[in-house]
Amino acid sequence: MNQPTILGLDVSRSSVTYCLLSELPENPRTFASRQRPKRIEATEAGRAELLALDFDFVVMEPTGVYSRIWRHWLRQAGREYRLVGHWELRSYREGWKLASKTDKLDAIALAMYGLERGDRPGAFLTERDSTLSDLVLLHGHLNRQKNGFQSNLRQRLSYQCPELAGRNWTRQWGRGIPGALEAIAGEPTPKWEAAIARSIGSGIAEDSRALARILTAVEAEELRVEQLIDQELAKPQYERYLRAAADCGFSHWLTINLVAAVYPFEQFLDNGRRRVVHQYTRERNVRVRKDESLRAFKLTCGLGLVWVQSGDWEGWMAGGNGATRTALRNSVASSYLMDKKRQKRGDDADPSLGLVKHKYDNRGYLKVCRRWVERYYRSLVNEFGA
Repeated sequence: MNQPTILGLDVSRSSVTYCLLSELPENPRTFASRQRPKRIEATEAGRAELLALDFDFVVMEPTGVYSRIWRHWLRQAGREYRLVGHWELRSYREGWKLASKTDKLDAIALAMYGLERGDRPGAFLTERDSTLSDLVLLHGHLNRQKNGFQSNLRQRLSYQCPELAGRNWTRQWGRGIPGALEAIAGEPTPKWEAAIARSIGSGIAEDSRALARILTAVEAEELRVEQLIDQELAKPQYERYLRAAADCGFSHWLTINLVAAVYPFEQFLDNGRRRVVHQYTRERNVRVRKDESLRAFKLTCGLGLVWVQSGDWEGWMAGGNGATRTALRNSVASSYLMDKKRQKRGDDADPSLGLVKHKYDNRGYLKVCRRWVERYYRSLVNEFGA
């Protein structure tokens, strides 16, 4: 049986380093030392050069947005490609004792990975629709951009119009731009025009209006992205995810972050149908049952643990989607503070927040996050019958 020819692509920001292999080298490091780096730029000439290569399929890492142009070109030309996870490739490199990390060695390791595991579908990632996750990342980026502008504007308003400096400009999901912010930008309604006229400050200067106009533009774009997210979530493929989140009592923003991270749920299942559960016996005849699907689910939500060894130090570190982990942590912290307010009014405490010892207990927050993620996982398992 003839071995396929594999093209390993190590993706950089505006280029790729590639390696074509049809058989495994006996010593990858010796093989690499005899090879010159082969690089293709992300240009029209580079696209033609890539598609002119003779290969059966391409193996590459997802590499965020940088790999998308190459995947687009391959899809457009009807050429096959497969994606390898970062940790899978790292473990594979360690197995071949490829300690050094260069673009050339990565391309060789990717081609070798495809040769050795090309007949094992489970060794490769399932490509997913990233429309929702892209919108969520864009929304988070826009939201972060407002912080510096808001802080600067409030400082200026503290003497120009103190009555508006302390106003809450927080906009609810899907709601319009706050009237106070529009008034500062120079488009006041009669209500806000009267409030500004009665101000004891020195008057709103043009520099403050310029900052307010920037903020209203960001708010308008953020609102547009929210509408696109809601339109995307209205599609039928997200119904089960939204039902599962509603059963868990999650907020709208946390639901969006979780759905964007874990969609499609089939990626955590064996052949898209059943959970991957391993059972084995430890010493002293202790039976152990590990839900590998749950572990992968937690990692995708940013709450997985990965073993890291570096020099004399080794230990477990948080791994996975940092943006989802932050959304979970902030949601738990917000729920905890709201629960404390309810308790002061005489209402019962929320038992799910019992792991948090005090207001800024980050470890307790993350423990609650893990419980919430496990609850969402079980709810999705019921929805998918897995």
